[in-house]
Amino acid sequence: MAVAGIVAGVVAVSLGSAGLASRRHLRSMERSDAARQALAILADDLAESKAWGVCTDARDCPLIPAGRPYRSYVVHTDAADWLVGKGLRRCVEACDALVDDIVGLDVLADVPDESGRVRRVRFLQWHGNAARLLEVSIRFADGTRFSRVVARR
Repeated sequence: MAVAGIVAGVVAVSLGSAGLASRRHLRSMERSDAARQALAILADDLAESKAWGVCTDARDCPLIPAGRPYRSYVVHTDAADWLVGKGLRRCVEACDALVDDIVGLDVLADVPDESGRVRRVRFLQWHGNAARLLEVSIRFADGTRFSRVVARR
């Protein structure tokens, strides 16, 4: 009986650990899927947009209406404004959070310089509509990153 009790205890502990690991993996996959879906929507907005814009200083951002919250780095498309504040937000009429755990939005642009060479730099306000290609990255608090490269259609 004692041996059977010990074996049953070991089995119960291992099954409990497997269940916890399975739930953690499921949460991680759901978070990853939500991030990829949000990036796909953002990439579609950027690809369909005639002009790309960004504001790095939200207080004087000419691209978006005043009074929108969380405006430290804003990516502007014809369809919506994208920003991070309490998650990745897509602003059309209201700023809806698509993924709550995202803490960073980074955009790199392939921009031609004076000599005609294309350089990949952080997308800034003064680049205007000169960027040929954008690489959009979203970042979670734990450092996990997802990125996507976008060109105009």
